[in-house]
Amino acid sequence: MSDYKASPWLKGWKSIAAYMGVHVRTAKHYHYQHKMPIHKMPGQASASVIALPAQLDQWLIAYSKQRNDFIEQLRKKNQPQNIPQDLH
Repeated sequence: MSDYKASPWLKGWKSIAAYMGVHVRTAKHYHYQHKMPIHKMPGQASASVIALPAQLDQWLIAYSKQRNDFIEQLRKKNQPQNIPQDLH
């Protein structure tokens, strides 16, 4: 993560994506598919968005844990079960 200190708000998809270290399309995907916290700027065009770095950091921690748990479940599901020892 970048160290943005000038303003408490990140303004626009480019700034949000840069803070997250991802492409703009990836940031939008995280928002629309995984509920990354983005706010619409009141009184602005529908495409104008803002985000708080602290909220993004919290979301990223929770999302990473959820993703890692899901991957671990897949690994357990795909491990061979009850294979005789002489076949290992």
